[in-house]
Amino acid sequence: MQRTYVHLPDELHTEIEHTAKIQNTSKAAVIRTALTQGLKAMNPQKSSSADALLEMVKNAKKLTGNAPQDLSVNLDHYTWGGPKRDTHTKT
Repeated sequence: MQRTYVHLPDELHTEIEHTAKIQNTSKAAVIRTALTQGLKAMNPQKSSSADALLEMVKNAKKLTGNAPQDLSVNLDHYTWGGPKRDTHTKT
């Protein structure tokens, strides 16, 4: 465990002390619990790169029809809306 020093407003410190007394636990335990729950609420879409790739594969399997002939050259255009490259010139 790491020791961290944090400056708290008086009202928040009082609320932490009050909660610790009600729960019959330490202020440190109250703070750890609050931080853990707060961070989970702030980062609900926490996922790995592998999860993102698997999601892309699932979405790609749903696609039907023909892909544009210039897809490999203009991938940025079709993916992100960037400008199209001239397919007749070599880059």
